[in-house]
Amino acid sequence: MRKTALISLMILFSAVGFLFVSMSIFNAPMKKIVEGLIPFILVSLLALFLTTYVPQISLWLPKLLYPKSFP
Repeated sequence: MRKTALISLMILFSAVGFLFVSMSIFNAPMKKIVEGLIPFILVSLLALFLTTYVPQISLWLPKLLYPKSFP
């Protein structure tokens, strides 16, 4: 459990750090950068939703490689 929490914090802090670094590099306000990131966030959430709730997507490759392991 502790490793999971640390990994989650690492991902969060790196994303926030990337936001501030891009603000300083491009000299743009946070609102403009976040508006540009929204399509990527939505696609990432869609991919997460599909692989989580549609098991055929995430099990396709293992079934292809190891057909005897799956009924």
